[in-house]
Amino acid sequence: MSGHITDPNDLVTVLGRLPSPTNADVLTFNSPGNISWVAPGGGGGNALNLVTKSGDQTFTSTSLADITDLTFSASANTDYYVKGILVTSQLDTAQGYGVAINGPAGTYLYWALQTRTDISINIDPIATAADTDLFHGSGSTAERILMIEGVVQVGGSGGTIALRHRSENTNVVTVHQESVMLHIQLG
Repeated sequence: MSGHITDPNDLVTVLGRLPSPTNADVLTFNSPGNISWVAPGGGGGNALNLVTKSGDQTFTSTSLADITDLTFSASANTDYYVKGILVTSQLDTAQGYGVAINGPAGTYLYWALQTRTDISINIDPIATAADTDLFHGSGSTAERILMIEGVVQVGGSGGTIALRHRSENTNVVTVHQESVMLHIQLG
């Protein structure tokens, strides 16, 4: 059912004649003066996916390891835009960390790491191979926000895309539960 508006003051009257919307319906103006409830159609393209971290995770190894929860299943021969926003902290000013994105065999990446504290912004160079560690040096125990962003090209084998982290030495580095990963299939 729809309503036709000839006078802008009639909007309230017309809305009162419309049936109740179903779950997630949106109000649309589909011709001059004609309004109705419709299911959202999206703007085309692929869905933006948000992956959240369920709890804090500590790293004490110098080897890269998956960040729990910040992974997704990727299809073969498919490209993805990936952005990780990591909230991290370290207990020691002599402590640094490494960050990477990993994927199935044949995955190629174009990505960079940007770090932020309350006093500086650093942008590290682009890594082009899966599981290539971009290392950021030590110097502060302040919480940091790390932004990992890039394009992941999955080869002939699908599998898991994962954000990864490591400690510079055996001191504790923590990735906090406020961390998230966004990803969208391209093309």
